[in-house]
Amino acid sequence: MAEPGHAHAKAILALVSDLYFAAKIGDTAKYLGHSIAFAGNGPEFFDSLAQVRPALIIVDLTLSGMDISVALDRLKGDPHHAAVPVLGYTTHADWKRTGPLHDRCTRVVTKDTLARSLADLIRQLSEPHGSPMPTIPTQADKGR
Repeated sequence: MAEPGHAHAKAILALVSDLYFAAKIGDTAKYLGHSIAFAGNGPEFFDSLAQVRPALIIVDLTLSGMDISVALDRLKGDPHHAAVPVLGYTTHADWKRTGPLHDRCTRVVTKDTLARSLADLIRQLSEPHGSPMPTIPTQADKGR
């Protein structure tokens, strides 16, 4: 479930069971000012999704005990969550096996890259896409 203390923080929902990556994701998210919710299986994931409006979802594509493709399809079919970026991660050895899941994610990286670049990945993917840039009026605009 979500961590307290970040009432206005952007939420991250992580579907992960590996304790190393759960700790890494949790610590990095908190450091960046995000709240974090964890799920280790499908029912927990969808229960958390009903309670949290995530700015980013992080998914271990090698998670055993559930069909990740079903979870990703259901997520992308939900109009409330279809636009939420999904960061998938896998191992080098499982890259080909998890390949069919890659197109359902916004970005897919190896576990090595996730461990090395997690803060940058969270910053890049949790920012709203397509936000209009503020415009500065030019001298011509001021005369209108």
